[in-house]
Amino acid sequence: MTSSDLVVWMTRTELACEPPLLARYVALLSNPEHERWAKLRSEAARTDFLVGRALVRCALSRETGEPPETWRFATNAFGRPALVAEQNPRDLRFNLSHTPGLIACVLAYSREVGIDVECTEQAFPVVALARRFLTAEDAEHIDDVMGRAAEELDLAYRRWCLVGSDDARI
Repeated sequence: MTSSDLVVWMTRTELACEPPLLARYVALLSNPEHERWAKLRSEAARTDFLVGRALVRCALSRETGEPPETWRFATNAFGRPALVAEQNPRDLRFNLSHTPGLIACVLAYSREVGIDVECTEQAFPVVALARRFLTAEDAEHIDDVMGRAAEELDLAYRRWCLVGSDDARI
C-alpha cells in the first residue's frame, strides 16, 4: 500500500463466528479490550466487537508484518480506536464500521479515513438523520420525497455515502 492508497477489508460476521475462530480472536485482545468485550450485554454486540477487533488487527498486520496480538489502541476524542503513537511511526490510520452481518475496516497512511456500512433492510430514520447531518437544502429534499419509500431510502443512502464530499450532490 502506498501513501495515496486506501485499503478496505470486510467480513461477513457469519463467516467469522465458528467457535475455534472466536477463541483465537479473544486471544488477540489486549486487557482493556477484553474488559470492554466482557461488559457488552448482547451476544451480537460481543461478536461484532470481537470480529471487528480481529479484522483491524489482521488488516494492520497484513500491511506491516507485525503480529496481530501486538497492536495497542488508544481512544480518540470521539471514542474511536486509534493506534498508540509509539506503535505508529508511519502514521497508519484506520476506521471500523459494523452493521448486522457485516464488518468493514479501512486503512490509509497520513490521512483521516472513515467507512460506514449500513443494513438497508432495517428501518432508517431518514428525515432525522438528514436534518442532523446534511445541508438544509438536502434535508428539505429528503423530506419532500417521504411519500415514496423506495426512492427515499435509496436517496438517503446515496447522500449518506457522500456526506463527506464537497461534491455531495446527486
